[in-house]
Amino acid sequence: MRWLWIAFAGVACSSSPSNDLAPTDAGINADARADVRAEASVEAEPPFECNACSTELSGEPVPASWQCIKTLDAQVVELDGRPIEGVVLMACSPARCVHNDSDVNGKVHLEQCAWLPQPSFRVVGFDRFVQFAVPMRNPTTEFSFSNVPLVHLPEKGVPIEMGKAQKLTQNGATLELLAGEKNIVVDEFGPYADFRAVELPADRLIPGLDAGYGFGVVYELGPQNTELSPPAKLTLPNRRGWAAGTVVELYLQNYDTGKGAPVDIGEWYLASGGKVTDDGVSIVTDTGIPRLSLVGVRKKP
Repeated sequence: MRWLWIAFAGVACSSSPSNDLAPTDAGINADARADVRAEASVEAEPPFECNACSTELSGEPVPASWQCIKTLDAQVVELDGRPIEGVVLMACSPARCVHNDSDVNGKVHLEQCAWLPQPSFRVVGFDRFVQFAVPMRNPTTEFSFSNVPLVHLPEKGVPIEMGKAQKLTQNGATLELLAGEKNIVVDEFGPYADFRAVELPADRLIPGLDAGYGFGVVYELGPQNTELSPPAKLTLPNRRGWAAGTVVELYLQNYDTGKGAPVDIGEWYLASGGKVTDDGVSIVTDTGIPRLSLVGVRKKP
């Protein structure tokens, strides 16, 4: 298991018993010494046990909003059910993340055993897959996400030209940028720098991803965390066949437009209103969206 520390200076280290052997009697030959060395090198570690979450990060008493996270088991698959190897999966919070790559069966087992703020299960898609997060909340402490379907990102996107008025279109999604000095600012740490869009099948979402909002249309717009100023008009296909004039709400994951900063990873925040066009073909925002991220659309209650 690999450890990733966030907001802490320092390096996580581990130690294990040395395999060096003491001087041996002349009667023990080299082959025997090699056998002993091999035995020492495969000595099994004791099984992981988490009887109670550590308060190392939270202190005591534990803040009411923190969650006890012991373990996470997950499996990622293609839409046709085939397991996917080599995807970075995380049990993560602003305090500490643990992560590993999915194995040949698409599976990973992660151990936290700690009280954490805003913990979530995260899929890090880089430039291969749609990335997202699902909050992990008590009373459950040992989490399992099986057969999580991943959606491939397009291999190439539409070039972005900062400052210019542009209409970026891919896979049915159109983003309209107004001219401005910093009308679009791509996250410098993002895995790619062109506009990419892909729809997620609403009936195949991982349980808990939509947080009960009941989205009828879900799109990934990237690069995630790209800032749009002023907010950009977004047009999406009306896949659900909602009636012309239907009023809708568009939510972004991981971005609270009220606070103006990414917060509460895995949570959704209202980004814009919108409606179905008069011809019933498309959904159009009214105020536009301020950032690229995972977008969920539902009829306004």
